Formats: sequence, structure tokens, C-alpha cells
Amino acid sequence: MSYRARNSRGGRDERRRDLRKAVLAVGFLGIAVGTLAAWNAPATGYEISIYRATPTAFWAGALVAFAAAGAVCVMNPRDRLSGIGVLLGWLTTVLISGLPAVRSYRFHGSGDPMTHLGWAVDLRTGRLSFGDLFYPGGHGSAGLLAEAAGLETARAMLLFVAVLVGVYVLFVPLTVRALVDTPGAAVIAAFSGFMLLAFNNVSTRLMFHTYSLGVMFLPVVLYLLVRFLRSDREGLSTVDRLGGLNGTLLCVCLASLLIHPQVNLNVVILIGTIAVVHRLYTRRAPDHPMAAVRPLTGVVAVTAVCWAVWSLGHWQVFVAGSNVLDSAYGTVFGTQVAGQAVAETGDSAEGVGAGLPELFAKLFLVPAVYSAAALGAVAYSFLTLRDGSPDGGRSVVTYFGYAGLVLGPFFLLHFLGDVSEYFFRHLGFAVTLVTVIGAVGLHAAGDLLPRDWRSIARPIAVVVLVVALVVSLVAVFPSPYIYLPSSHVSDQEVNGYQNAIEYRDGAVQWSGIRSGPGRQFDALSPGERPPAANGNSTYTDAELRLQLDSPPGDLYFGVTARDVQRETIAYREFRYSRASLEALGSEPGLHHVRDNGGFDLYYLESGIATDGNGSEDGEGGDTGLDSGGTEAGGGDAETGGNVSDAAGDAAGITGVSSGSSRLSGAYTLRRGR
Repeated sequence: MSYRARNSRGGRDERRRDLRKAVLAVGFLGIAVGTLAAWNAPATGYEISIYRATPTAFWAGALVAFAAAGAVCVMNPRDRLSGIGVLLGWLTTVLISGLPAVRSYRFHGSGDPMTHLGWAVDLRTGRLSFGDLFYPGGHGSAGLLAEAAGLETARAMLLFVAVLVGVYVLFVPLTVRALVDTPGAAVIAAFSGFMLLAFNNVSTRLMFHTYSLGVMFLPVVLYLLVRFLRSDREGLSTVDRLGGLNGTLLCVCLASLLIHPQVNLNVVILIGTIAVVHRLYTRRAPDHPMAAVRPLTGVVAVTAVCWAVWSLGHWQVFVAGSNVLDSAYGTVFGTQVAGQAVAETGDSAEGVGAGLPELFAKLFLVPAVYSAAALGAVAYSFLTLRDGSPDGGRSVVTYFGYAGLVLGPFFLLHFLGDVSEYFFRHLGFAVTLVTVIGAVGLHAAGDLLPRDWRSIARPIAVVVLVVALVVSLVAVFPSPYIYLPSSHVSDQEVNGYQNAIEYRDGAVQWSGIRSGPGRQFDALSPGERPPAANGNSTYTDAELRLQLDSPPGDLYFGVTARDVQRETIAYREFRYSRASLEALGSEPGLHHVRDNGGFDLYYLESGIATDGNGSEDGEGGDTGLDSGGTEAGGGDAETGGNVSDAAGDAAGITGVSSGSSRLSGAYTLRRGR
């Protein structure tokens, strides 16, 4: 090649590199501007969809960032700029997962996470000890983050979720790079990780849900497991064999135990299967590449013993085991049906105008494609791995295939009977494995293409990955798109319940739409949940009407903006009509005690039917207000919208300032005279 030709080619490479730098700059600028727009648009009330409520500028910036990252990586997946492109995609994914924190949500997660919030507060204030919790790892870590950064516990928990998502997205490509020592495979794995396929909004979610936290941590275990299996123990001292990767892998396995023992049990089954299969190969085919990996016996033994010691000391493991066995027994003998929760979900979906095929396409189509790619990777590895052939990570992929043969039936056991929702928890664990192995399969499929086709196939593959990325991320948060309400917990809901709980009559039963305020009591009231908080709940318009006409006793009835929007928007008035919910405030005999713009509290007295013949609103004492309180007939107990309620915990951890009540005099919610 002449000097002029070499110089011309060098000039083209330099211009191409400058173009990629410019594209990266546009991508970083896009996500920076979008994040600033989201930061300056905090939530002012309950949001049924975080997608619709977040400024369009953020989503446009995220799309530009992902497109820029994909374009830079497809041009050359092997240089430093490609790594910066992956960093851009990683940052964008973390910011999307952290939107509840970016947009100043009071909390995110209206079910289990509210209970976990109460436990985290109790752990931080010393009302609970570390060993009192079945899965204290996440709660303790969030508490440490709160103490170190001077944050409220609720906000620290939001940030902790975003941190763990960052860990998840980082270690997926690192695991694939440890399996397949080529940059292209790591790039495919990075974009696969950005999809967050493991979080299906059925039983795994992007919130402080402990099993989901365990799934977020799982790629760390997989990375160290792959590194350990592919490491060479020859020439290592005894100290190095016991420490180093061995000790580090054991530590992360035990960390997963503290985050969630069920995830750790799956890890024990995974590594235990690998250890057993390895033992068989070393005895029957010692020259096979499968026998050359490093043995896991010590790690398996210690992890299994620690799981047994920890788990058998907590009642939850016996309850979960009993539920699974009862469901299996009921399915075998015909008293229950397999996939009962799925069937019920299908019925509900049809009631709101959807169907299981539509939900499957939105939630599980992309994971299904990756499952096929993973199956192909395992089959290819198993069939091509022979004595004396180069390994190239194929032995580890094959070991994962063997582990799948054991984990699969164990997961399917949870599909039986009325515990079938547990299956979708385990599906999150399985999809994390599928994401890693599927990325290997997609890379291997690309290598099998004729060289002349690769220049055409590469940009097509990136476009497909970006489309799959968008399809996955539009369903990663619950929203009406997938017929679910957002899990946003608003300031108005927290403040309203905080004040109502503070001044309640402890003898009065609570009720609500679908459920009572037990979760709110867990989060906002220290100690044991009182029996009255569990609620005489209603599930349909007819049940609501019956409770109003014939109350079982005096009742507090809380209705939040989330309740109303969930029933009328997400569930399309399937069980409650908009008219019936909006008419609550005008029911005779149902006293409207409080209203702060996002939370309404009603007081219903037993023996007074709401048919227009009962006592009128506004009569002194009937509202359950003590002297000095605002009567229902003369105005709501809270006026002027959002208020800062009194009585936060001793450290102010719940975010409610002690002594800051703006109510017009002290009052007590109590039973009627």
C-alpha cells in the first residue's frame, strides 16, 4: 500500500472517530437535558403513569442517548469509544430506573415496599435488630445509605434501588465478557441488560421488593461464578485457594442470602448442580473440557449450611414451604388448578378489554426471544464441546444448561395451585440467566454468518436491539399500558394517613377500596399492625353499597387518589364505577372528615344507613371530631390542599415534621356519641 493510500485511510479513520465522538456528545447532552427537565418537574400528586407524567424531554433525551450509544458501538465495538457508548447506555438505564427519586416521589411501592419501609425505619431507630428480619440485607444497606448521606429512609430506599439496578446492568456484560473474551459479545450483553427483562411487574418490580433486590444482585454472583469456574487453580497456594476468588464468591453468595433467602436457595441449587455434574465428569471423563473447571464443593457446602442455619430460624420459610406443598397436593388431587393466579389474571384482563396474548406480548415476548437464543447457545455448546477442543466458555454455558434442567422443575412446582404468582418471582431469576446466555447465543449466531453479510447484519442487529429496548422499557414500570396502576405513593397519601393514624380511635375498624390501610400502618406507625387496620375491604360496587347500607360497626373509610385512578383508569371501571366513587362525598350519613387533595377520610357510624334517612352531615359529634375540630358540615378538616402533618417518628425519618400540624385545633377521630 502506498504512502498516499495509507494517509488517506488514516484520514478517514480520524474523521470517523471524530464523528463518533460528536454522536456521543449529543447522546450525553440529550440525557443531561432530559434529566434536568425531569428533576424540575417533581410530582405534585398521585401519578397513574410515570411515563405520561415525566416530561417528554426526558424520554426524548433517553431515546437520543440509546440511539447514540448503539450507533457508536456498531461502528466499532472493540475500542474505547465503544466502552464510552456502553457507559452512556448504562447511565441512561440507571436514570430511568431512578425516576421515582429524580422526580421526588415520596415513595414508590404501595404494597410490600410500604411494609419494608416500616421495617427499615424500625431497624434504623433500633426498634428492630438485624436478626429480627428474614431478609435484612436491603433494609440495612438502605439505612446505612440514609445515615451516610443524611437522607430520610424512604428516599434512601429509592436511591438504593437505582444503585442495585446500576449493579445489575453493569455485571450482565461483565459476566458475558468473562464467558466470551470478545468485546462484541459484551456490547450485545450490555444492551440486553439495559432492557431489564427480569422485571416483569407480575412478581418482580423496580422498587424496594426484597426478591427483586435479590434478582438485581444476581449478576454479581454469576460474574464471580464464571470467573471462578474458568480460573486456573494450578500453582496456587492453600491460602490463595481458600481466599481470592473462592472467598469472594462465597461472600457474595452469603450477601444474597441476607438480601433474600429464596434467591439464595436458587443460587444453592445452581451451584450445587454444577458441583455434582462436575464431579461426574471428573470421574467418568477426566479429559473432557467439562472436567477442567474449578470445583465448587467448598462454596456449595458453606453456602448451603448458612442457608439452612439462617432460614430455618425464621418462620417465613416454613409458611412458604407449606404453601407450595399444599398447592402441589391440591393440584394433584383436583382441589386446585395449575396456574390458578394466571387464570384469574386472564379473567381480569378480559374484563378490562385486554387478553393474555396481549399481556404476553407486552411483558414476555422479548424474554421469550432471549430464551430461544439461550437454548440455542446451550445446545451448540453441548454438541461442539469435545475432548481436546478449545473451551471458549462453552463448558460454563453447558453447566448453566444442566442447572436449568434442575431449576426448571423446581420453578414449575411454584406454578401449581394458588401460589402460582410465586412462579413469576422465579421467572425473574431465570430471565437473568437467560439474558446472559442469550447474549452469548446472539453473538455466536452473528459469528456463524458469512463474513460478507456481517457489515449488513450489524446495523440491522443494533436497530433490532434498540427496538427491543424500547419495547421492554415501556413496560418496566406499572402503568395503564399494561393495565396496572403506578405504585407511586404521594405526599398527600402519606400526610393524610399519617395524621389520621395519629388521631384515630384505636377501637374503630378501618375499611377501604380493595384493602384496608394495613400497609400504611406498617410504614407510618411503629410496632405491630393493629387488628383494626386490616380492614373490612370491599372489592366491587355492590360490596361497597352493602357496607355503606349495613356497616358491621363504626368505620374509618380512607380513599386515595391512587384508589380512584386505579379503578377508573388502569382497571377501566372493571369493579368500581367512577360514578360510585365520586358519589361517596355526597352520601348522607357518611361523614367526610378530611380531604387534602389526594386523600379523603370518611367516618361511617353503625346503625345509621346511608339511604338518606340517617343523620345529616355537620351535626356536632357525629363526624367523630372532638371539640375544636372542623365539622364535616362546615368544611373539611384539612383545607388549602396539602398540609404538613404532625407526629413523625423520633428521628423524623418518615419525612413528617414533628409538631408542624396546621389543623385548627387538636382533634380526635373517635366513635360517634
